[in-house]
Amino acid sequence: MGELFAARSSRWQEEARVPPCGSDDLAVSVRWFRASGGGLRGEVVAENVSGRICRLGRKPGLQPLGLDGQPLGVDQWVTLELRVPPFAILVSGQLASASISWSGWSGRSASGRIVVSWEGGSATVDAAGPIEPGPPERGTASPVEPSRVVGSDWWTAGVEAEQWIEPAVAEEAGDLNG
Repeated sequence: MGELFAARSSRWQEEARVPPCGSDDLAVSVRWFRASGGGLRGEVVAENVSGRICRLGRKPGLQPLGLDGQPLGVDQWVTLELRVPPFAILVSGQLASASISWSGWSGRSASGRIVVSWEGGSATVDAAGPIEPGPPERGTASPVEPSRVVGSDWWTAGVEAEQWIEPAVAEEAGDLNG
């Protein structure tokens, strides 16, 4: 078991050297659906539209915008579950997605535009579906005011990194070994 982890760890260290996806590398979309309790659930999808391989790290950040184009001041709920490796590798044309949520809202009106950020870039997109959740239902109190919380899961690529053809990766990303 230790040898398998060591082999994967070495591979992940190499993969971590793949350049991060920049703002121009990805086409990003957001789709919301009504959820129980007045909130929204949905998905953010990123497609690698560049001609190169890139790394999509961390969980996506979400910042809904108001009608004035300014951030609404919604807090991002960060959870610390372990993900190894903490990124997805995308070849040209590949998709990655992450589940997202917004528990409730009782502030300024949302515009339906949202800033999605990731390690290396960001995109401002028009979300499909409802533009804001309703106010939180009674009895759904949490330690953080629920009307100000958005959350996201880790990016998941459509094809796992283990399925790459290694010479293509080395050619597109440059020398990964030093």
